[in-house]
Amino acid sequence: APNLRTWTGNVYSQLGEIDDTTAYHGRQSLRLSLSADRTPVYYFDYFDPVEEPIRTLLAAHVGWIPLKPGMPYVLSCALKADRPDVPAVLLIHQSSGGEIRHAVRTGTEWQRFSFTFKPLSEFVWTGVGMDLSAARLDGATLWVDAVQVEPGETTMEYVPRAEVESFIETPATGNVFLAPDEGLTVDLSAANTGDQPRTVKGRLVIKDFFDKEVLTVPVEKEVAAGSTDRVRLTDLLRGWRGFFRVHWECEDPNAPYPQSLRCALIDPYEERDSAFGMNH
Repeated sequence: APNLRTWTGNVYSQLGEIDDTTAYHGRQSLRLSLSADRTPVYYFDYFDPVEEPIRTLLAAHVGWIPLKPGMPYVLSCALKADRPDVPAVLLIHQSSGGEIRHAVRTGTEWQRFSFTFKPLSEFVWTGVGMDLSAARLDGATLWVDAVQVEPGETTMEYVPRAEVESFIETPATGNVFLAPDEGLTVDLSAANTGDQPRTVKGRLVIKDFFDKEVLTVPVEKEVAAGSTDRVRLTDLLRGWRGFFRVHWECEDPNAPYPQSLRCALIDPYEERDSAFGMNH
């Protein structure tokens, strides 16, 4: 939510929903909706109290993209709205050097948008979504799909980063597990956009606070052509307590890099008060 007037303001959770009724590429897209009765409100209490409805809602990825300052890149995406002439924005947020925005108007049919930019910093993240801040609309629905960043000055047709992609996540909020006797649960999701079945194979490696390997689990899963699948790994490190890093090391040579999650196995605090607290 880049238009909020407080320096702390942002959206820190996914407010959109995965929609399997329409897509530009594949079978699903991300649906963002704002309306008079469904507008999220941002609150903050320092220095000045803030109560501000969110009228600019973007979908962004987790993590930074490393780029070469001064070199041209293209950010592209596909957009579709529930009504004509809905204002949208493509945004580049730089680690230093501010933001770069590209405003567009989208309608009721899927349309691809792109713009070329030259970053001033080595790391950026991107966001795509609706911008109703200056629009005379109570709300709108926007579908987002096929978001892509590529080097050069001309955009190419959207293609996935790899024919087969995989990643890990956990069902626990913040990857913090509060039942050590049950251990960690890790979900491995895989997508195969090719026209042949593919096997996802690799290792789930767990290291402790001192980066000592404490558990390795081999994983192998066949994924049908043009589909997604998931493997749930449970009871990992049952009875353990502490801080851990869970690494997914895929054997596919096209996998970009090992993925890592910070996790914790701790006992919940049962008392009503504590020597530790949070600001405010």
